[in-house]
Amino acid sequence: MKAENKWDSPPFLGARVGLIRIPYNLAVAAAAGPVLLWKSLRDRSFAATIPDRLGRLPAAPRGAPVWIHAASVGEVRSAARLVERIDDPLFMTAMTPTGLALARRLFPEATTMAAPLDLAPLTARAMRRVAPRALVLVETEIWPELVLAAARQGVAVALVSARISDRTAAAYRRARALFGPALRAMTVIGAQSEADRDRLVAAGADPGGIEVTGNLKFDFPPPDAAAAPIDALFGSAGPLFVAGSTHPGEELAALRAWRAARPAAPGLRLVIAPRHLERLAEVDELLAREGARAVRRSRLQASPGQDYEVVLLDTMGELDALYRHARVAFVGGSLAPVGGHNVLEPARHGKPVLFGPHTQNFRLEAECLLNAGAARRVGDAAGLGEALAELLADPARSEAMGRAGRDAINRS
Repeated sequence: MKAENKWDSPPFLGARVGLIRIPYNLAVAAAAGPVLLWKSLRDRSFAATIPDRLGRLPAAPRGAPVWIHAASVGEVRSAARLVERIDDPLFMTAMTPTGLALARRLFPEATTMAAPLDLAPLTARAMRRVAPRALVLVETEIWPELVLAAARQGVAVALVSARISDRTAAAYRRARALFGPALRAMTVIGAQSEADRDRLVAAGADPGGIEVTGNLKFDFPPPDAAAAPIDALFGSAGPLFVAGSTHPGEELAALRAWRAARPAAPGLRLVIAPRHLERLAEVDELLAREGARAVRRSRLQASPGQDYEVVLLDTMGELDALYRHARVAFVGGSLAPVGGHNVLEPARHGKPVLFGPHTQNFRLEAECLLNAGAARRVGDAAGLGEALAELLADPARSEAMGRAGRDAINRS
């Protein structure tokens, strides 16, 4: 009897796709070493996940678990509502150390690990070891080898709250021969919008297997244990301007906007939450260079009289709780050409939201808030300062924007 070849394709894929997978696997393997080394040198928490990514697996949960895979913090939070409805054992993977840490805090009953590299031998081994009843991928996590490993074992695959940005859609169309079979191997796909559905079909998905089900990020999970210490620290700290999920250049923009707006709100403090914690030292240096009296959140004590103007959030999972105490929030990745982050997080707490021109990754969410009059788009750091000052000087308008955002989310 002929031995099974690990490179053979399932019957529905065909030989041509099997050949395409070989260069894909070679490219992933070639890139893995330098990328893992570079990220490990920059971030110790990432270095700790290397064994997971190279195939070390924790003890498989008893019974056939549901395997949920999410990219980072936002997607892990979005998955919380799914987890509430799952009675089976839970196995969870994430791409980033911060996402993994949040998953461990939110879902202590789950078996968790960093996602294995998308290489055929590693995903096949993981799928055999975990033996899930279903694989649930959140938003943009379309990893061909992981999906195909599940399909070969007869595991149902669902892509939920699926979205594809304009730039990613073009890449998927170019790589349709690779991603198309993976999309067609999925049991069901729930797209965020008709535009996302059309992009998935253009990438090779079966039109009959896609439904427009909306965005999980509109369905927020209940607050977690992070809220209590933040409430103690900031419940009576005075007015706050929270700049969340910032990228290079945006910390300086937020700092200048805060300084420009301070006359409109005496005692206004700034909270900066970098998207990537490995940039903390870089932001520390920026704040020192700019002469800001800054303190890291981990060193902040719940006591009066502390002499600080700026808080640098160096802890994971507390940004959402901080938005509750903001007068105005800025969501980063939008002045920098990144594509934006989840603008709904501050809006659900009834806060007016500011963001820049680059929101293509959260197009629907940004349009929802703009159409409701709950947010303002600014063009640059000067515009951010002007908008912040106007909102701080007009509390009634600010509160009306906050109510409009919360109402828009509740209607969605």
